[in-house]
Amino acid sequence: MALQSSGAIAVSEIKTELSSSSSSLRTLSAAASKSAPDGMQEFYGYSSGPNLRSYSSSIGGAFNSSCHFSGQQATMGQTYHHDGSGTLPAQGDKCYTTAAGTTLLSGANGSNHYTIGGSSGSGNRQYIRIDSSGGVELGYPATC
Repeated sequence: MALQSSGAIAVSEIKTELSSSSSSLRTLSAAASKSAPDGMQEFYGYSSGPNLRSYSSSIGGAFNSSCHFSGQQATMGQTYHHDGSGTLPAQGDKCYTTAAGTTLLSGANGSNHYTIGGSSGSGNRQYIRIDSSGGVELGYPATC
């Protein structure tokens, strides 16, 4: 989780963010890829984790679960996270089940299609397909 963007920051908060046991500002700054001279202000808004965006999705399933032949929209009851710059994940983005980016979204065979937007009907539901390394595959998102 990112450190606050204003106010006092304690060395203990920086240590926690970096998972470090050191209390040396130089050591902590170096671990955060900061250069000398060191100052507490350089840690405003700092996050040691990936910068992820949240999005709503269905659970993973076969193609038919994301794009029902009936035109029915899949239930969008999951919150996942991606490392891309857009609101929704796109080709090449990595997707995660955790906001900290510690667990990749499953791309297991047969359950790697996820609905990410749209509404019931034909031609207006968006879905993605996830590969075995948690990435959005080539050609996705697609519409059904």
